[in-house]
Amino acid sequence: MLEQVRIGEVMESQGRAISREEMEAFARVTHSDRFTSVPLTLATVLRKPEFDWLAGVKVNLANLLHTEQEYEYRAPFRSGATSLIRTTVEDLKERTGKQGTIAIIVLKSEILFNGEISVVSKTTFMVRGS
Repeated sequence: MLEQVRIGEVMESQGRAISREEMEAFARVTHSDRFTSVPLTLATVLRKPEFDWLAGVKVNLANLLHTEQEYEYRAPFRSGATSLIRTTVEDLKERTGKQGTIAIIVLKSEILFNGEISVVSKTTFMVRGS
């Protein structure tokens, strides 16, 4: 299933602008009422290209387990600014055990606003039956 995946493969995707109202709504829903400019977890809504990539390599989401998530914050988000998301396959390992084969995939996404990296996200997935 994942034989076409290559470590170092890079995908770029044009993100979208996030309005001040959307930031405030996200803060309310996530109970992030103590933020100065942007709720830190807002980067989550910009990780859609990771899921587009998983669909492109035909990962069945029923077999997917999201195991780890890291964020590194470098610069604040700007409401109204359009983002660019650069996602890299950082690691891919396959393991075979008693219950079959699993793949461990690490994706690193850089979220840029005006050419400046605002957030680096590192996501680890496990896929059963790979």
